[in-house]
Amino acid sequence: PLLAPDSIQARSAKVEKAGTSPRPWNIDFGMGHCPRSRYVPLKLGPLHATSAPPPPLTLPSIHEKEEEQAKEVVLASEEISVLHEEERVPIGKKAIAWAVTVSQDGDFVDGAAVLMASVKENAVDGSAFDHAFVALLHTEATKSIEPLKRLGWNVRTVPAPVELEDIKGEFLRGRIAKSGCCGERELLKLYAWTLTEYHRVVHLDMDSMVLQSMDELLNLP
Repeated sequence: PLLAPDSIQARSAKVEKAGTSPRPWNIDFGMGHCPRSRYVPLKLGPLHATSAPPPPLTLPSIHEKEEEQAKEVVLASEEISVLHEEERVPIGKKAIAWAVTVSQDGDFVDGAAVLMASVKENAVDGSAFDHAFVALLHTEATKSIEPLKRLGWNVRTVPAPVELEDIKGEFLRGRIAKSGCCGERELLKLYAWTLTEYHRVVHLDMDSMVLQSMDELLNLP
């Protein structure tokens, strides 16, 4: 049965009279009791098992832990090995464009053949670069297209980027008209820097020849 409030007060008075402080919480004689509480304590009945007891807890042995750690080390090693294998996979060589410009038809095909051969012969084993050969021809230099293609050049026909009559300044127009062999067609060289699909672009005159590998220069940032 529940304790009456007057019984709680009587017990609290006995504790104070004895000069001791009541414990914050105790259970005496199977009775739930909180001194100086306004709540009525409940009687605690006997405990009854409502379900089957849980199975005994089994901890892994030291040998089992060591085996698990060994497996983790092996798996980690395999993952690292896979990463190193991926790093060794080649990602492909960088393409270098060797560009020339042809402003008009002429006897220059032999020079184009020598230039291409000199680049290929000086390519080193294990180089990070592939070499492409691009010929930028003026739209009127039609006779040069097929001979250059047979040599392996990638031929592109382009107009002069600026026509002479479009230059308003008299001084500049006069200078460009007397520039080089071909006047405003000398500006065809500017098209070489539109070849943005290549890693690097090297523009050379048709009568040039490469004497050694250019990889050190091409590797510069």
